[in-house]
Amino acid sequence: MKKVVIILLLVLPFILIYFISVTGRILEKYSHIYVESLKIQDLEDNDIIPNKPNEIRVGNSKQFKIVIGPELASNPSVLISCYNNDICSYTEENGILTVTALKYGQTTIIVSSVDRTNITASFIVKVIDDVPTGLQFAQKEMTAMPGKTYDITPPSFIPSTTKEQFKGLVWESSDEEIVKIVDANGGRIKALKEGEAIITAKSTFNSEIFATIKVNVTNQKFTDVYFDYYDTSAYVVNDKEFNLYSIIKYSDNFMNQYPEEERTNQYFFKLETNVSGVDVSKLSDGLIVFDDSKSVILIKIGIYMVSDPDSQVDLITIVFNKK
Repeated sequence: MKKVVIILLLVLPFILIYFISVTGRILEKYSHIYVESLKIQDLEDNDIIPNKPNEIRVGNSKQFKIVIGPELASNPSVLISCYNNDICSYTEENGILTVTALKYGQTTIIVSSVDRTNITASFIVKVIDDVPTGLQFAQKEMTAMPGKTYDITPPSFIPSTTKEQFKGLVWESSDEEIVKIVDANGGRIKALKEGEAIITAKSTFNSEIFATIKVNVTNQKFTDVYFDYYDTSAYVVNDKEFNLYSIIKYSDNFMNQYPEEERTNQYFFKLETNVSGVDVSKLSDGLIVFDDSKSVILIKIGIYMVSDPDSQVDLITIVFNKK
């Protein structure tokens, strides 16, 4: 009997420990309240739309609420990550997420449940700035013809949210003998002779912020239909009747695309200046008839593609000098 009692006393603690362990696991299983949902709200309890950027100005902060459901979840802890920590920083305390804007840009913040990592919520942070940090042209270079004036599309400011008071520009040319700046504030240039020049647009707010574009000045024409005349002076005509088709040329691409009998149907002529002493009733046939009463007549004729009547192909100035 004593042996039985001794054995029971030795075994009983192990049985008790096992029982307590199993009971604890059962209680844990049925008493743990799992996280079922996670969402982000502003401080006025409005839900944050995941794909709508939340704007924060550089140097400022904005607070968000992390809402865990249900409220009595056993483990409401969360993990926070950001796609780009250079754009913004963040801290979290008692369910309040504070985001601080560091520099211009856009990134995404993701909040994940520690209890159930597949439950997440994300939102976009867009950091805006008033002060420009850069300039960028849409293209790196352009082609110009001697004697012609061009308006260069201004470069874009970075960031795009820059206020108007910071958007002033001043334009400069690396070689005024090749490309002259006609409007130092508006980006209008005039090509003078063949060569290359670098046009620089500088911020009037900060001269260290600038963008450049290379201008290639050449007499070569890069259009499908053009006048076979490259001089910057007027084309002189001595006969009363003049056929414009006599000085028309086509690119190889245009000739390959259209057979000869169809080419003249792809464009038309247009009188650019209203003048007297010239009959343009047959202009659609390429024919100009000058009046004997006028010794010199100056007109401009443009060629426009029918598919896009507002796009200029080429221009020429013609002077009638009666024999």
